Amino acid sequence: MPDFSDRLIFPTITGHTLYKIIYTVPPSHLAATKSAIFNAGGGSYAEGKLHQCVFETTGYGKFKPVFSAGAVPHTGTVDPVIVEIRCEEKEVTRKAVEALRSSSI
Repeated sequence: MPDFSDRLIFPTITGHTLYKIIYTVPPSHLAATKSAIFNAGGGSYAEGKLHQCVFETTGYGKFKPVFSAGAVPHTGTVDPVIVEIRCEEKEVTRKAVEALRSSSI
């Protein structure tokens, strides 16, 4: 499990420490990944006054294969969603990351 100490966002006024999980996902898996994180306690902060807090950005990605590295010879595109979810405290963040990894992506 990674050490989240280098991903510290900022201490809140209430003394809780916030972390942010940022990941990209195909639109087809967006609901499942968010649900997994929310069920693990992610996306809730302000001492439980806010739940399922998330910021989503749709994007358009392009890639060009490196033939010498053995890539398939075609240029492609992807339409991922970039998801940002804050978590209070390190243990909640660990559980949320574990839930994300175990979700259907």
